[in-house]
Amino acid sequence: MPHFQPGGRGLGPRMMMIPTPTPTPTHREKAMDIKNGDEKLGRGREEMKKSEAKRQTGPFPSLVPYDNPPVPIQHKPERGETDGLVRHMKMISDSKVDYSKDQDWEIHPFGCFDVFLLGTFALGVFISIVPLGLMIFVFLLPPTLMNYCYFKGISPGTAELDRASCGWKAHVFGQFVLSLFAQMLIFLQLMISVLLMQFIGIIYCTLTCRWAQYRRNLKHLQPYNNGPCLYSHFADCVAATGGQMVRQGYCEFIISFVMMFSVNPWVKYWLSANPYLEDLGERFITQIGPSMHDIPLKQLEFNFQKFISWTRLEPEERDKLDNDAFFCPHYPFPPRKCPAKAEDESKNRQGEGDGEYDRQYAIGMQHAMAITTFVHTTHFHCPGLPVSSISSSVKLPVYRVMLWRNNPYHIYTGYVEAGVSNGEKSTGKNDMGLEHPMWLVNGRSWSSAARAQRLSIGWIDDYFEHFIPQLNRLIRGNVTGHAVAWTAYIKDKERVEKEVAQVKAEECLKIGKPMQVRPATTMP
Repeated sequence: MPHFQPGGRGLGPRMMMIPTPTPTPTHREKAMDIKNGDEKLGRGREEMKKSEAKRQTGPFPSLVPYDNPPVPIQHKPERGETDGLVRHMKMISDSKVDYSKDQDWEIHPFGCFDVFLLGTFALGVFISIVPLGLMIFVFLLPPTLMNYCYFKGISPGTAELDRASCGWKAHVFGQFVLSLFAQMLIFLQLMISVLLMQFIGIIYCTLTCRWAQYRRNLKHLQPYNNGPCLYSHFADCVAATGGQMVRQGYCEFIISFVMMFSVNPWVKYWLSANPYLEDLGERFITQIGPSMHDIPLKQLEFNFQKFISWTRLEPEERDKLDNDAFFCPHYPFPPRKCPAKAEDESKNRQGEGDGEYDRQYAIGMQHAMAITTFVHTTHFHCPGLPVSSISSSVKLPVYRVMLWRNNPYHIYTGYVEAGVSNGEKSTGKNDMGLEHPMWLVNGRSWSSAARAQRLSIGWIDDYFEHFIPQLNRLIRGNVTGHAVAWTAYIKDKERVEKEVAQVKAEECLKIGKPMQVRPATTMP
């Protein structure tokens, strides 16, 4: 019965409703609520565990223990290979040569030829920079600044870039539009440089009757022709430049990035492997760093990939990489397929690997003091077809870095690997050290081959000998602490500097050129 209470606000009596009591939940309902809550909490914990596990291992599974597959008979575009490259890899793998030490290489003494080569090189770089270099710099400012801001918005500690999102695709399209005029200037600059090199080269080759040697030189370059086109991987280039910028800082990066387009083609085609002027061959050099036995192989593998391939490092790691190393490679992970496409293709693939990734290679970058470079990097860890290593001293390969002849924005031509070594076969030293074997096309002149000449093949051998202890220091610091890493680095640095100085002195005495003594500022 409703109950009426007289008075109160309003024109008449106010009606009061007796509230209906809330039903008390039964024990069964309480049990169900608790069960559902536990399930949600359990799922949340599982997701947190998976996320944390991914942060500690990266997107790729570990290759430990590693079983090197034989070099395949047929090439696979997914691995970034060509038929000529696979045949050449097979020949190197079957040679059974000890690739844990440098190959002997004949170097001609410094003479008039070197004056001509270096003089025309300096003239060509000057012509390349002055008319178009400043214009390229101006027109690259908007797209690179936009790319830098995009990557600064990515959370630190991000391993893999989300390339399937609409935001990323819109960003790449914006990069293409903003950089369109700069692209045209870069293409024009490259055409001018190539035509000038060919003009001088043809005249020299004709006057010196070197056309037979020119044809022999082309055979050494043939395995590295027709690599994947750099321009058709524009999104990869955007990913590599963005990741490199947040590692190095915008102002430091933009100057070396613009210099790449002016300088690199001249170093690659004119200085290091010139088929018109030089007697070319394939030269093997390798760098095997000090042993890192104090670090488990899986930890070494993980941190090696983290410093080089993760999209954004933690702030402390980024600062140490930028301040404590004079060289910074960045090889982003390959793009994943769209989920629907990956599911459809996985049904059609029978024993050909995981279809989760679009390919096993991606465009990467390298940043040095004055220039940057583009490279094609195949990831040994990427799920899919097995990737073969041709190094005879490898314990665990991580990267295959291709320096294709048709990539004008790297300064060398050849095949490179990076991974963990099982040591020098002749001495047994440096097991568990980082190794960097390089098969590079090179001339015999002092300018292109001697260790005392900057940007030569001999010089890059010493360069990486100095860099590996710095990378060791970064990796060891993440595992054992930075105090322990610094102590080990001091010992490694002293040993490497003595070895490099001894090798350089022996080479200078051999070719009759006094050694150029420079201050020991290559290693901080």
